[in-house]
Amino acid sequence: MREAAQVVSYEVPLGIGAVVPVLLAGSMDLVVIGDRQAGMFWNWYIFHDPGTFIIFWIYFTCATASVNRAPFDLAEDGERAGGRFHTEYSACAGAFFQAETLDAGR
Repeated sequence: MREAAQVVSYEVPLGIGAVVPVLLAGSMDLVVIGDRQAGMFWNWYIFHDPGTFIIFWIYFTCATASVNRAPFDLAEDGERAGGRFHTEYSACAGAFFQAETLDAGR
């Protein structure tokens, strides 16, 4: 159930983000959308206004999340998320914690 909710929550912004270039170009033809953005980078729709820039980053985040790459793979990794200190600590802090627990056992 958690995976289904996660998929729905990412697919809706992906769909909305994909509609924005169609609305700006006034056509669903990919050639027309590409031709309207021809030239230097200031003609690209991502730089059209601040709203399209924000929508691009929302689309990018949702596209990354929809392929279940880290850190968005937690829904499938729920049974292993209870690794106690592994969940709360990482890198150097986890190593210090591990060293302290090993020293306390002596």
